[in-house]
Amino acid sequence: MQPTDAPFPSSPFVSIWLHPRTTLRRLLDSNPRRGVLVLAMFYGFARALAYGMDHLLGEEYGLPGLALLILVAVPLATVLLLYLAAWVTHMSASRLGGTGTRASVRAAFAWSTIPQILSALLATVPSLILNGAAAFYNTSLRTDVLVDPLAHNAPLLCVASLLTPLLLLWSLVLAIVCVSEAMSISPSRAAASALLGAAAAAVPILFVALLVFLNTY
Repeated sequence: MQPTDAPFPSSPFVSIWLHPRTTLRRLLDSNPRRGVLVLAMFYGFARALAYGMDHLLGEEYGLPGLALLILVAVPLATVLLLYLAAWVTHMSASRLGGTGTRASVRAAFAWSTIPQILSALLATVPSLILNGAAAFYNTSLRTDVLVDPLAHNAPLLCVASLLTPLLLLWSLVLAIVCVSEAMSISPSRAAASALLGAAAAAVPILFVALLVFLNTY
């Protein structure tokens, strides 16, 4: 068996996709905080970028406000939500016999977001490159990036439409497997604990969304 302090056979950004247990264990044994904050902030950035384009937030906030939201506010909020989700998950997993640490749970969550980050970037970067700031404004100002090339090719259109949910699903699988490894519990117990952690992190998001809705209407 390969010693735990052996070098990575490949980058953890690559090996996490198909070897999540081995990858996470090596990370935890070397430095459980490696890349966690960067991944959390980049996840928040990528999701905010996608949301900003989908909802044309440039028209509502303007570019300075949107830049502050995407580059600062959402990434920092994502880090706070990661700590909250990891705290609840660790607490519930410990009651189910888990023996890991909160830092290991934070690492499990952070590294399992890589498929979602990729999904968000695939959906936004091409439009951002071709359209610039117009990507956050009315679609009449934008150049179609994906629709036209795929409109006459049904197989490619199906692949494009399935890619996002598949990456989301794989991210959820990675989260369960990684929490299971981080806390040394079964996948079913890891899933239950992670669900509680995700629910706890969702509460502040729903509260803010409710405030925005009430303020709008």
